[in-house]
Amino acid sequence: MNNQKLNIQRLKLEVKVGNIIQQAIKPHSVNQPKGSFLATPEFFINDPHGNRNYVGYLRALNPADLPGNYGENFQGYKVIVRDILPLEDDNGNTIIYLEERVEEGNGVYVLVDGHGPSKRRFMHGRFLNYEGDSTRYAVYIRQEETDVKVNQGEYIFGKVLSVNENNLIKPKFDLKPLKIVEKNIFNSEKNRIIRLKKS
Repeated sequence: MNNQKLNIQRLKLEVKVGNIIQQAIKPHSVNQPKGSFLATPEFFINDPHGNRNYVGYLRALNPADLPGNYGENFQGYKVIVRDILPLEDDNGNTIIYLEERVEEGNGVYVLVDGHGPSKRRFMHGRFLNYEGDSTRYAVYIRQEETDVKVNQGEYIFGKVLSVNENNLIKPKFDLKPLKIVEKNIFNSEKNRIIRLKKS
């Protein structure tokens, strides 16, 4: 048993699926890549409401957003609790999955994968992909009031107009396309959430 991890100063957070953590939080450590698994920030958490300990793993993070790439400017991650597993690690911590949360005004890279019911109003996109090419967010790409017209199969960078987290299984957000990008750019920036400065 790892005594260092048992004695660590835990984050005090309420843990339930769909809970949005309001403050940015910093990981205690980063699990190094192993095989097909990417490097993953690791958080040790105590939920004071149930007096239960958790270990949280931040999933689907672009390698460019690991803490070491920010140096002293790293402010932490804005996250949401996505899943509580019926599993414990070797130290008795219940395992949970976290994600960076999408907010209004953020910039993201999206794959356009189809039309909505009205081709004039919006198209669908994919964001935050996992193994097996599943996707967390349902993205509605708004075609109104923009000169950037997109087609199925294109890769775009856009600005998040609004976010709806009511559906815990498939949350959604509206996106204003800002530019079409090449596939290699999309692949390198995939899953990044750019905190754009407010104009």
